[in-house]
Amino acid sequence: MDKLWYLSRIGLFEALPEEDLEELDRMTPMTHSDFLPKLTIVQSPGEEIDGLSFVKKGKQVYEKENHACRKQQ
Repeated sequence: MDKLWYLSRIGLFEALPEEDLEELDRMTPMTHSDFLPKLTIVQSPGEEIDGLSFVKKGKQVYEKENHACRKQQ
């Protein structure tokens, strides 16, 4: 499947006209991680990443650390 097809099925983008989706398609890279094992850390607290990521299948858990350095979900 191509990236434009995926973009058009994300709720955030579903109301966009075709030409806006095509512009997003041109502007954004699509990278693949065929499979990430459970508990794989994608981004650590405090690490800045410029961009968005979407999960095509499965789920992603977000955790943050409080001031006592204990993880909260």
